[in-house]
Amino acid sequence: MQNNNGARRAVLLVDPAGDLSLALGEQLRARCIEVTVTNTPLGAVRAAMTIAFDAVVCDLQAASMNPAGFEAAIERVRPSLAGRCLFVAPSEAPRVFSESMITYRPLDLPEILRTVAFLAAQNFQRG
Repeated sequence: MQNNNGARRAVLLVDPAGDLSLALGEQLRARCIEVTVTNTPLGAVRAAMTIAFDAVVCDLQAASMNPAGFEAAIERVRPSLAGRCLFVAPSEAPRVFSESMITYRPLDLPEILRTVAFLAAQNFQRG
């Protein structure tokens, strides 16, 4: 899958526990999407400084971070990622209204793949 300038699509996975990158990373790579994995929010921000990702998927299960704060930090270093973060939350997490895109465990890989494709397409449409 390619973006609007002919490059392969790229997704950043922020996965402190490692289970999301195993499950989702393989599926994304099978769709010819380049996957970069980091296990910390700081690592994600650093990666976003050097690579033009099409979407970010962030596991909140083992990370102690505020989704809005994380998204703001990512957008500061890579404005094109505005609105293109998907957070995966633990099943016991409170279902609160949020402007961020959130999905809950157990993982629904087809749903996550559709959402990542949607987010990456937003980048394509923005040019």
